[in-house]
Amino acid sequence: MAAPKDVLVNTDLKELKRFGYAVTQGLPLDKVYDLYRLANTQNTEISVGGLHTTHFSEAPDNKKKISQHIINLLGKLPQLNDLQLEPVFGNFMIKPVDPHKTVVLHADWTYVDEQSLRGYNLWIPLHDTTLANGALHIVPFSHKVFDVLRGPFIPHPFESYSAKIVALDCVPLCLKKGQAVIFDNALLHYSPPNKTTNPRYAVSLMLLDNEADWIHYTFDMAAQKIRKY
Repeated sequence: MAAPKDVLVNTDLKELKRFGYAVTQGLPLDKVYDLYRLANTQNTEISVGGLHTTHFSEAPDNKKKISQHIINLLGKLPQLNDLQLEPVFGNFMIKPVDPHKTVVLHADWTYVDEQSLRGYNLWIPLHDTTLANGALHIVPFSHKVFDVLRGPFIPHPFESYSAKIVALDCVPLCLKKGQAVIFDNALLHYSPPNKTTNPRYAVSLMLLDNEADWIHYTFDMAAQKIRKY
């Protein structure tokens, strides 16, 4: 997909709640390389939705260790304190080489009562991202469109026309390694296939409003209802 013409990418954190995302300062290169070396040691057999992610690791001690390392590093970024956001968990997200594997249009799971509070994802690539290696694409303002609960096995209400949204409304964020984007958990996003010869590594940190209680929703297939935990 070609990059949309004349798109202004939001870089103002004061506009985060309006746009649903903001590109911001991330990590110095020495920290990026440290994270890359650690990510490169991870088992990448677990694949969910076109990504290998440590969040779904079957080794809980390693998953906890990785998460805490990421929290210790990224949680010190000054903009998180300015925004009054609390880090909850971190993970590596590795997009393998596959010219046909797309991470479909979706929004992240619901972790707070979004009627009054918000959750965010801080996403930092460990490589320069391009259209060729599957750069993150977002749909500005979409966090205000779909007021629905999100979690494992809960259907997305936009699935039947997601291809049209991707074609017309997605904005690519071709970030440099170490550069950061913070986006609302309800913001629609996707990434195209990685058509290069190398996996694309990124680190992600889930953030909640400081006063938020962490909640989780999932769809109970047997009872055919959404359950809250």
